[in-house]
Amino acid sequence: MTKTAQAQTDPNAGAVCTAAYFDNPGYMYQAATQQQQEAIEKYEQNPDRLRKIERMMAEITTFSAPLDSPMGYAAKTVDGKPITIPAKIEEEIQKLVLVDPSQNSRQRVAELNQKYGQYATFGQNIILLPSPEQTQEYDKYVYEYLAYIKSMLTPEEQKAQRDQAIAAPISDGYCQPGALYKPGRATFSIDTGTRPDLDQRVREDKTGTTLFQ
Repeated sequence: MTKTAQAQTDPNAGAVCTAAYFDNPGYMYQAATQQQQEAIEKYEQNPDRLRKIERMMAEITTFSAPLDSPMGYAAKTVDGKPITIPAKIEEEIQKLVLVDPSQNSRQRVAELNQKYGQYATFGQNIILLPSPEQTQEYDKYVYEYLAYIKSMLTPEEQKAQRDQAIAAPISDGYCQPGALYKPGRATFSIDTGTRPDLDQRVREDKTGTTLFQ
């Protein structure tokens, strides 16, 4: 694809859309065909890959829970199966957990557990903070994924995507440094009920701390 006059004369485009940018292992190519997209989705759902990531996530025990973190709930279970919450009660619950997060959610969680505890367990979204070793492991999974996507494309398809990015106006958001995956910065926001063990630590806290180690 031929570069447009705008891309040739825009100094920002030349400074950002460099060969080094596209060669960065954190650059994400896109599937060019339906067959490639299906192969990528199959890779994403590979059971062995998912087990490794789930194991790593389950081993993270350091996390943060801001006082104004959004609230959520998980239905109580009987014999491992969630109970059915009466429709009227669940409607009340859903309205209450969607209140302005600027309020002290930690206090409201305690109030909701007191009032509706027979139906559900309430908590806050928490942010998992992996150790340096866990972060390195996750970075490895991400780079393997990005390398797999790139390997699915022919050199001609890769070039076509690079040319499209170079030709596009800066306002379209191509070639932005922030779009590259940055290693060493992984954090994971998870909903209430994903890690009951960590949810319990937040519920039992009486100090108002936001960092749990």
